[in-house]
Amino acid sequence: MKRGYAFLGSLSILWSVGVAARHVWLQNLPPDQVPSCGPGLDYWLETLPMKSVLQQVLNGSGECAAIDWTFLGQSLPVWSLVFFSILLLISLWQLFRKYQTAPVKRLRDKY
Repeated sequence: MKRGYAFLGSLSILWSVGVAARHVWLQNLPPDQVPSCGPGLDYWLETLPMKSVLQQVLNGSGECAAIDWTFLGQSLPVWSLVFFSILLLISLWQLFRKYQTAPVKRLRDKY
């Protein structure tokens, strides 16, 4: 059961690492190669099916390349990538480590 939770956690964290890495990549593109800005999310939600909205959001647009906030010289996607990578390492350690099997204690063994 523990390995199942660690596996599911690793998958979701791996997805987060991928999204953060793509965002860092978008922010480091030269200005002439940044994808053009499209319509807003509200417009997409009103006019497109949810699958298309998710594809458009994950493809990114020009406003994703703008760095609005930094901490210690790094943008939020960089910090997200760092911390998600640390969480992924911890989750993978939980997945592959050896668990000790405790003996089953029964009530009759007590008396």
